[in-house]
Amino acid sequence: MNPTKEDLDRLLAFLPKFQVWGFKAVIKWHGLEQTGSEQECAWPEYHLDIDAFVDLLVLECWNDYEYMDKEMFWYNIPRAKLDELKTYLTNFYRIERFCDGHMEKVFDEGFIVDILLRLQELKDLGQLDLKE
Repeated sequence: MNPTKEDLDRLLAFLPKFQVWGFKAVIKWHGLEQTGSEQECAWPEYHLDIDAFVDLLVLECWNDYEYMDKEMFWYNIPRAKLDELKTYLTNFYRIERFCDGHMEKVFDEGFIVDILLRLQELKDLGQLDLKE
C-alpha cells in the first residue's frame, strides 16, 4: 500500500525540523546514573519530534513487512525508490525495539534527513506512485 500525497506531506514536514543545526534525536539517556555504563540498562528519551515522526512511520503505508529479508546499504539512499525508502524507514524504528539508541545513531549519521531528501526529490520529479 502506497502513501497518499497527504501521508507524504506529513512525513516531509519533519525535514526542516531535522535539518536544524544542532538537532539532537535524544534529549537524555536514562539509567546511566545507576550503572555508570552506557552498555547496561540505559534507555534514551527521544525528542518529541522523533516520537511524532515514528507515529507516522507505523502507518501501514510506510511499512515494509518483509524488511528483515532485504539487504540494505545506506549508501544506496540517493538512488532509492519508494519501496526501498519504506524498507529503510521500517528498519529505522523496528530495530529500536531490540537495540536502544539505534534511532539516535541513524539520526546523528544523517540517514533520516537523506531519506526525507530523497522522498522530496522523488516527489518533485513526479516519480512517486501515490495512492489517491
